[in-house]
Amino acid sequence: FFSSLFEMAGVNNVLESVREDDFVEYFLFPPIETCDEKEQETILSSILSEVNKIVKKYTDNYLWHKDEFKLIPRTSIYNTLSHIDGKRETLAPHLYGVSHYGDNIEDEWFMVYLCDGNIHLIPLDALEEDSTIGVMESLSKIREQPLETLASADVQNSLKNKLKGYPEKSKDNLHRSAIYVPMGIAMILKEKPNLIAPAVQAFCNRDSVDMKACRAMKYFPPENRVMTSVTFTKCLYAMLMHSNYLPDRRTGWNLPPPNTSQYKAHSLGVKVACGFEILISHAKPSADIETDRSWHSYLKTLQDKGYFKGLLEHSIDYNNLLNKAKEYYINHRDSMQCSPAIGQEILELTKLLDCNVDDSKTRNIVCLKMMMIPG
Repeated sequence: FFSSLFEMAGVNNVLESVREDDFVEYFLFPPIETCDEKEQETILSSILSEVNKIVKKYTDNYLWHKDEFKLIPRTSIYNTLSHIDGKRETLAPHLYGVSHYGDNIEDEWFMVYLCDGNIHLIPLDALEEDSTIGVMESLSKIREQPLETLASADVQNSLKNKLKGYPEKSKDNLHRSAIYVPMGIAMILKEKPNLIAPAVQAFCNRDSVDMKACRAMKYFPPENRVMTSVTFTKCLYAMLMHSNYLPDRRTGWNLPPPNTSQYKAHSLGVKVACGFEILISHAKPSADIETDRSWHSYLKTLQDKGYFKGLLEHSIDYNNLLNKAKEYYINHRDSMQCSPAIGQEILELTKLLDCNVDDSKTRNIVCLKMMMIPG
């Protein structure tokens, strides 16, 4: 029984470990003494609710570059951690999260701020020579000897100085710009301003298949464009500015001359519009992943990490692992910030907000509101 649990945990660890290098992983271990999994879930859910209330105060208007700060409860029964020496350790129930920060390192420091506390270090003389120490043993030592393991004032102050100014400091990382976009996008960004981040990244990481969507502009044609003010992170804004693009004239996206004052607003607008169009083109029904490029990218990374253990493709054991991977991907791709899930969200917003407004007088009123109402 326990062997199968560890095997399952090992599979889940591989499935969860497929991520880019630029991520922050965080574990919060509240003191929980019960071994009953249902009681652990109840306690963790209660703690998570309180933690989310605190986090919400600081993140409500925060614009994440990629992943937001998000915690999930983990009970101890299926939860193991693989160490670099190959050993596996069962962890106590805790709250867990992983977030990619991409090119914007400010997100990394903001997440450190959210988890801010004292730094504790296990003294070397507390360990046997050439020995390693696990997470649970480390936690025990810190809880038993909170003063002895507390890092020096210099270490504590070094981190405090780095985090000085947060959360207000995060506002310095923002840049507002007026851009000329289809009304649907202006309405969507008014409702969900955080969607600017995946749109910019979709555009800047576009490929030849994505360009087909940009030439069609099925969902966001240029005919009903309005001027609106959009908030970017400075990193997103720089990415967009430095990504060269001239729209196909056949789509109706005619830009003013580069030496005119309106050029930047039009140029940025068409790039943002293409990003949204690309995201919608990635939207798929939740069960359809065979044509989902994010799934194939995820699958390739699993293969590179040895997830299939050299098993013959299409064998029973191989297919069992493949089905586990598919199930995990479908259940977690929202938290992975995969473009199909985001594209589906945008698609639903276009229907909900009734983004097709053809009347020119109505367009002018909406445009005025977009420019006047603070974001």
